Amino acid sequence: LQLLSNLITNAVKFTRPSGKITIGAAIDDRRSVSLYVADTGIGIPRDQIEKVLEPFTQLDTRLHREHHGAGLGLPLCRAIAQAHGGQLSIESEFGEGTRVTVSLPPWRALPPGDHTPGDQTA
Repeated sequence: LQLLSNLITNAVKFTRPSGKITIGAAIDDRRSVSLYVADTGIGIPRDQIEKVLEPFTQLDTRLHREHHGAGLGLPLCRAIAQAHGGQLSIESEFGEGTRVTVSLPPWRALPPGDHTPGDQTA
């Protein structure tokens, strides 16, 4: 929940009111789970993507400086994904938007039939 909350917060923070945010999830044939948050926000320059994954780092562009934060959201999301045996990837085009995907291994998904409506353990 924390991971998804951080990704949505970033998308909202860096997307203009007229923009679009898309949230999705999928389970592939191997039962690996992928979650993503995509936006039409300000984007991240390609050469800065690895930098935003470093704790306490914020980009120094005028657009990014309009939005304050500790610079922990994406590094925390990556750490959570890795703690669950997964990974975080970022696709972004500066001025066009960003898509952050978290991929988790099959053992993080519930086996078919193990989830009942109203079950809060997932």
